[in-house]
Amino acid sequence: MSIAVRRHSVYALKGAKRRAQKGQSLVIGLGLLAFLCFVGYYLLFLSNTARQRIRLNTIADNAAYSAAVAQARLLNYLSFLNRAYVAHHVASAHLHTLASWTDFAYTQRQQSQRRNPPASLIGGFFGPQYGLAYSQSTQVAALGSQAAARRTLYEAAAQHAQFTNQHFPRVQQAVLRALQTYPVSVAQAVLNHSVDPQEIDHYQLEVTFNSLTEDNVAWVPKAGWAADWIRATTQGYQFLKPRNQTVRSLLPVSHRCPHLRHQLRRRGETTLDNSSGWASADTLSFHALRSNRWIGCYYREYSQGWAWVTDTQRFQHIDNPVDAPPDDFADQDFWRWVEEATQWNLLADHANPLAASYARRQKQKLPSSLLQPMLSLKNTEPSWQSSVSLTQRTSQLAIQTQATGEAFFWPPHHQRQQASLVNPYWQARLVTGAFSRSRP
Repeated sequence: MSIAVRRHSVYALKGAKRRAQKGQSLVIGLGLLAFLCFVGYYLLFLSNTARQRIRLNTIADNAAYSAAVAQARLLNYLSFLNRAYVAHHVASAHLHTLASWTDFAYTQRQQSQRRNPPASLIGGFFGPQYGLAYSQSTQVAALGSQAAARRTLYEAAAQHAQFTNQHFPRVQQAVLRALQTYPVSVAQAVLNHSVDPQEIDHYQLEVTFNSLTEDNVAWVPKAGWAADWIRATTQGYQFLKPRNQTVRSLLPVSHRCPHLRHQLRRRGETTLDNSSGWASADTLSFHALRSNRWIGCYYREYSQGWAWVTDTQRFQHIDNPVDAPPDDFADQDFWRWVEEATQWNLLADHANPLAASYARRQKQKLPSSLLQPMLSLKNTEPSWQSSVSLTQRTSQLAIQTQATGEAFFWPPHHQRQQASLVNPYWQARLVTGAFSRSRP
């Protein structure tokens, strides 16, 4: 075979081999393209999943924090409500005292005009300032009629009594019911606001939280520490403190009892009864020292002013008043009437029983704030947690996340107080490290 033919055969064989291997690079290219598409799709899937997880975590955090804020606000609301309850009691006490002083001023004016006893006698025995104060009671006419003053005070007292006796118990019950459901409603509202309404069916929200139950709260009886709190608060007002003073004349009066003197007794007190509410009484009497051969020394009481304001028939802070005292003693000696109609000690120096009897007969009825049961924390729990579990279901997978919010008691740094429903120091925060994050 010639060299030319041999070369031609070799070239023909190489061409055939090239034609046989020409389609293999296409298969490799297609495989590589499919792999790149898969990697791209997977990266896109991971990116969408990560974005959904971040969004779901944000929604869960917002829902848990909002639920905790709702709890903290309701706990603070109860604290403000309890404080308002005490404030209305203080206002009711002031109104009863003011009404008592107003009636006292009108009756004192009446007695001063009758000159029984005269202001000059009071000034001569006890000093000009007491006589002047007694005579100046006639200026109360500038306030208008006694009926108009009573009507104004009655309307104001009725508003405070309405809050304490009607609104306060109902609002307490309403807030207690809201604490059982309101945090869940707030968390659901956050979810509804954060998600497209058309996709809301793909989300499942579960909220668990510590609520006010019989295990952690208690109803304080109306005669419990709340009553003590109210009484202690009113003692901070000078206007509501006892108004008791006794002034004695300087010179001896009777040789039978040279150690005794004429007395000017001012008695007044504002009290809170556990069942009947507030009452206020004011009396002023001149006790002239007298003596006779039958009973010896005794005090003849001349009433100068009196008042009693209450919403009940009880008169617990005045000693031994009688129902029908005479207006004057022209027909019978004072000491004889006392022995026949009363059990008074004519030498006692602690009360104005005759003025108290007049006050009882002419008492003014004023609506009063009554003591009510109050909500209180039983174990002074310092925090209340709200846990949120949120699940998003798609066609490919389900993503779940959890978050926890906390309502906690945090008083100012300079105060050391236990958690309570008295001071509105409840705040809200997210709890870190107390929950597991999203997972597919």
